[in-house]
Amino acid sequence: FGENGQWDKATKEFGVVIKKSKASQDYKSYMWNIGKTIARFYISHERLHEALAIYQEAVERDPTNAEYQQEINAILTKLETPAGLV
Repeated sequence: FGENGQWDKATKEFGVVIKKSKASQDYKSYMWNIGKTIARFYISHERLHEALAIYQEAVERDPTNAEYQQEINAILTKLETPAGLV
């Protein structure tokens, strides 16, 4: 759905996948298998706020994870940069 610009449907489907994944595996496995993949998909389609929310939750659960913090910093930098200057 996201590839076709149907973001409402994509977000709903991602929500279902995220919920099921969190219920069926530990959080670290969820982030490795699903969370980072969805966040990267969002980033590649300039859906930065959605990606940011995934990484912010990850940092709340694992505050010492430097990778997640780096992703947050990169997203925040993109959000602060005027369009076309990246």
